[in-house]
Amino acid sequence: KEAAEACLGEAQKLAAELGPAAAGEVGLELARVSLALGRQDEAAEILRTTVVNNHEDEEFLRRVTDAYREHGIGDNPEGTVHEIRQGIIDMNNRGVRLITSGDFDAAIELFEKAAEGMPGNKVIALNTARALILKMEKQGKDREAVTRASRYVERCKQLAPSDPRLLQVLKRYQRLMAG
Repeated sequence: KEAAEACLGEAQKLAAELGPAAAGEVGLELARVSLALGRQDEAAEILRTTVVNNHEDEEFLRRVTDAYREHGIGDNPEGTVHEIRQGIIDMNNRGVRLITSGDFDAAIELFEKAAEGMPGNKVIALNTARALILKMEKQGKDREAVTRASRYVERCKQLAPSDPRLLQVLKRYQRLMAG
């Protein structure tokens, strides 16, 4: 058991170094190892993190739900995953409504706060970049906003390089930077 604990510690350090890229499969495996070692609270938190960072991936969420059920975490694994996922969807929709209404500052604040807590969530990163870019398109560029937008665009490239929504955000960003 000591060897397994040491391996888990090393795996957690590696996951921390990988950052947002470790939010999915690596997180799920860390949770499984934590569960095997009897660390149910730690595993539950890791599983929650994997859900918030991958709320659009139905297949992945099914595997997370299976892990909850397989190891007896909570009374209602489907409900737990659904509740976490719905919270992300609701928050994202609130931010999109703020963008649509032109309240860019409120949208940016909402999305940046969410992005801090969900660094591996590609949708949140995309919408944070989108809100910053749209604000600059409407109100003009400033160095701080450009830096922040660039950070979220880069995060999107890392998390979802082939996502078509990234291409749309990249085009707008490049057009903004060229103009």
